[in-house]
Amino acid sequence: MRDKILSILKAIQPEGDFEESDDFFEDELIDSMGIMAVITMMEQSFSISISPEDIVAGNFQNITCIEKMLESYLV
Repeated sequence: MRDKILSILKAIQPEGDFEESDDFFEDELIDSMGIMAVITMMEQSFSISISPEDIVAGNFQNITCIEKMLESYLV
């Protein structure tokens, strides 16, 4: 799952060092428009529909946060 998430993030921001970042927003790797693109790509890639309640900065802060959020949809 991690590789798929990283692939999606790299598609949005190819030069971003997402693996080393603890906070994508603080490190300016992604912004609100980027998050919307990430959500769309994740919904398509994982065949899920992310609830509006889950679209909060904390769920997209880093790869680990994204993994945890996605795991709740894939159980």
